[in-house]
Formats: sequence, structure tokens, C-alpha cells
Amino acid sequence: MKKQLTHFIRLVNFEFERMFKFLVGIMAIVVVSNLIGFIYVPLSYMSYARETMASQSLSIAQYLSTYSPFSLNTVLGSLWIYGPLALGIIGFMFFAIFTWYREWFGKNTFVHRLLMLPISRMYIYSAKVLTVFLGIFSLLTLQYIVIWIGQFISRSLISSEFYIRVSLANAFDSNQILQFLLPSSVELFFTFYLLGFLFILVLYTAILLERSYRIRGFLMGLVFGIFSLLLVVSPHLLPTILRNHYILFPSEQLLATLLLSIVVGIVSIGLSRYLLKHKITI
Repeated sequence: MKKQLTHFIRLVNFEFERMFKFLVGIMAIVVVSNLIGFIYVPLSYMSYARETMASQSLSIAQYLSTYSPFSLNTVLGSLWIYGPLALGIIGFMFFAIFTWYREWFGKNTFVHRLLMLPISRMYIYSAKVLTVFLGIFSLLTLQYIVIWIGQFISRSLISSEFYIRVSLANAFDSNQILQFLLPSSVELFFTFYLLGFLFILVLYTAILLERSYRIRGFLMGLVFGIFSLLLVVSPHLLPTILRNHYILFPSEQLLATLLLSIVVGIVSIGLSRYLLKHKITI
């Protein structure tokens, strides 16, 4: 058991090293873009405020009665923040696909060496899933840290009369994108990340179906992905379909979503295990 665990840790480390350059590149884009946003947006706000007050002969109180004051939400709503974050999430989606297909392409198909390792093939599968999830989690953790630092930078560039203090939790809750990616509620945090983990499992199952059955497998993977999505979101669609919005309480919808996500995850893992063991050959 200890030997198998050692092999798995080595696989995860190997996959993480292969992802490292991509991860550092995405992180660099996020940090640079965010810092530019936390400097440019408040400076732009103050420049506009001074020009407007000078041209219209307004006092600070008169200006604020017409125009919105500055807060952390002003920066978080800019393209400088959510643009690179969205780019990173999309990038990881493509990387999750690339990390499998690169094993089959090239002069020397690396998948042959992977499948010949004296370990369970599910260790290879699990290492790839865990690596992608760790990459996404690392990116979002960095994003949270940069926002926490950035709020002090933007605050220092804004005159106190124009600034309204907003907590990080309130700022995230009022931003639809960050509310999804960095939820302040513990329940929502685990729900969203469970769904993200489930997405990776379903995606990998679809890839293995395609690798096992080619064109027919691609269609099977597409159907499996759509069916899985509809099944997971069905508790939220059911009230609309039945035209009865009281059939499930919000807490019951959340619980049903979690249970169905676990079922889909178990099916995805089981199907992937079968494909790796019986259909993926070298």
C-alpha cells in the first residue's frame, strides 16, 4: 500500500511539473492585470471626478449626490479583474482536455509508457484529475490574495471623501462572477467546488469514451455530458417544468443537487475505470 501511495504521489508531482509553466503563466497574467486594475481604476475615477467638479463647479457633496462613490466593487466590476480570471478558468478547461490528448499524439505516444507502469490505471486518472483541480484551486487562491492586497492599494489612491469601505465578503456577494468562484458561504463554497470537481470527472469520462470508441465514443461522451448536466440541475428545473415553485425548498434543491452530483461522480469514475481497464489498450 505504501509503495502504491508513493507511486501515486510521484505521478501527481510529475503531472504538476508538466502543468507548472502553464500555471505560472496564467498566474502572472492574473497578478499583473489585477494590479494594473487596482491602480488604473481608482486613478481614472479621481481624474474624472476632479474634471467633472471643475467643469461643473461642483462641491464633493454635490458630486457624490449625482455620481456613485468609489468602493472595492468599482474595481471588481472591471475587466482588469474578471477578464484574466475568466481566461484562466477557460485555459484550465482546455488544459484538462490537452493533458489527456497529448499522451496519444507526437512521435512517441507517451500513453504507452503510462499504461505500462506497474500500478493501477486509476492512479493515472486520479493524478490528472487532482492536478487540474489543484491548479484551478491555486489560481483562485491567488486571486483572493491579490484582491485582498489590491483593496489597500486602491484605497490609498482615493480621497477618503469619495471612498466607501466594503468588506471582501460583501464585495464578493455583490459580484456575480466572484460570488460563484469565491463564495463567502461555506455551503456554497463546497457546492460550487464539488460541481467543478464533477465537471472534470464527466469531461474525463467523455474523453476516455472518445479514445475508446472514436467517433461513436465522441457522440457517447457528448450524450453522457449533456445527460449528467441535466440530471444535476434537474432539482432547479423541476419547479419550472411542473409549474409549482413550492415543490422544493431552496435547501432541498441544494441537497438534491449534491446527492445527484455524487451519483454522477460515482458513475463517471466507475465508467472511466472500466474504459481504462478494458477498452484503452496499448
